[in-house]
Amino acid sequence: MRIAFISDTHFGFGRSTERSEDAWDTFEEAVARIEELECDLIVHAGDMFDTKLPRPEEWSRALRTLARLKTPLAVIHGNHERRGKGLTNPVEGLAQGGHFDYINANHKLYEFGGARVAVHGIGWVPEAYARDVLQHWNPKPVEGAFNILVMHQSIHPFIFNPIEPPSIRLEDLPAGFDLYVDGHIHEHQVTTAHGKPFMIVGSTVTTQVNKAEASGGKSFVVVEVDGAKTNIQTVPLLSARRVFYKEIEINDRPPQETKKLVEAYVEDVLKQRFDRKPLIRVRVKGRLPKGVSFSDTNLKDLRDAYAEKCILSIGSRLSEESFGRHVLQEIREQRLSLDELGFKLLREFLKQQKSGFRFEDVFEHLVEGDAEATLVTLLAEKREQMERPMGVPA
Repeated sequence: MRIAFISDTHFGFGRSTERSEDAWDTFEEAVARIEELECDLIVHAGDMFDTKLPRPEEWSRALRTLARLKTPLAVIHGNHERRGKGLTNPVEGLAQGGHFDYINANHKLYEFGGARVAVHGIGWVPEAYARDVLQHWNPKPVEGAFNILVMHQSIHPFIFNPIEPPSIRLEDLPAGFDLYVDGHIHEHQVTTAHGKPFMIVGSTVTTQVNKAEASGGKSFVVVEVDGAKTNIQTVPLLSARRVFYKEIEINDRPPQETKKLVEAYVEDVLKQRFDRKPLIRVRVKGRLPKGVSFSDTNLKDLRDAYAEKCILSIGSRLSEESFGRHVLQEIREQRLSLDELGFKLLREFLKQQKSGFRFEDVFEHLVEGDAEATLVTLLAEKREQMERPMGVPA
């Protein structure tokens, strides 16, 4: 018996950009490979859609794509799809078309050639309540079946949140299941829970270009069950864009030298052959020379220069003395980018609040669109302030 696992497909990601087809392409490749491998069942571990309110075009395309499936499909919802109590989430609504089974705090039993598989699933809930919700649900394995528990949560130690750690740890998972599966985390990983395999499926599409994404490609997973043996196989997705990430220390280098370092890295990456444009993220760190601002490096121009060969993004985490002395002149001359101006305003606001935490971290997360990391950093600072004795400075 073969069961395919897929997660975090994020239909609709990159809408109105050149990446708008990425999520669809990798999913369609996965479905084709799953059918070639003659899998008996597909389990989707959440975040089928990128938003809780997909556009009609995305809804329609998902319906057409899923209608072509020949293999039974079981799906839970993820954090991107969750809606308030009493409201229908997009996965739940799409399931009413009859093309797949929506599972939430219950289970579905499947039979294949005499073998029985019970898929127990629960969609995403806010992390603070996840452990209590799981204990209240209290799923029990079905006797005589291969039992799979599927979730879409942060689970310790795979995601660390300093203010609100994942309320679920591996040891909190109910015992007695043959396979534990989690979505939500985009990097594929395998370990054990209660002596059985615990698997983070990983995403099929890159939604954030960072160091973790550059460490491995995109894939789905096939689990083959033969009696008491369980074999886990990762199947790479060739249509996924390659991801490259580089941090460059500038250390008082003049602007043109910094630009040459970035160009050299990009050119080195582009020596390889790609079927589609790779995603390249360069993060410039360190201290700029006195009297120099980030805009003087002209790094933003490189994005346009390489637009035909790659999708390049450049971020910065810099200490600029010039921000303090030349901000008004820079703004008047319109030499500050929006990133730089936002960085300066955030810096000044937090200084007024007498906050001692690293505002650079917050701004970098905001620029990269990482709302979760931004919240984690801000909440961690709030917790430190609450725990700090009265009268003790930051």
